Amino acid sequence: MQQIKEQDILHDEYGNYYEVLAVQKDGDKVKALEVTNLFFKETFKTQAAGGEFSADSVLAAMNDRIAQVQQAERPIYALGDLLMNRIAIYAMDVTKPFSDSLA
Repeated sequence: MQQIKEQDILHDEYGNYYEVLAVQKDGDKVKALEVTNLFFKETFKTQAAGGEFSADSVLAAMNDRIAQVQQAERPIYALGDLLMNRIAIYAMDVTKPFSDSLA
């Protein structure tokens, strides 16, 4: 669990997916993660690129992103497991732009 890095994916017990935007460490130990809802991020990317919002196209883009993570053989972490391991989870401030320029 200490190998979590930016752009990894988390999921919660309700079927929501989140992307890790930043990892805060104390030495080698992960202390906190800043995350954003993956559906929200994909929606924002679509609209920023001038595309029209369609829940189906955003969901397809989100599923493609999840597939990319799986193909790279990166784990998809359970949010509850991270919290039980005392890793703080912070949601991105949605009033500010993405720091990765929608990469």
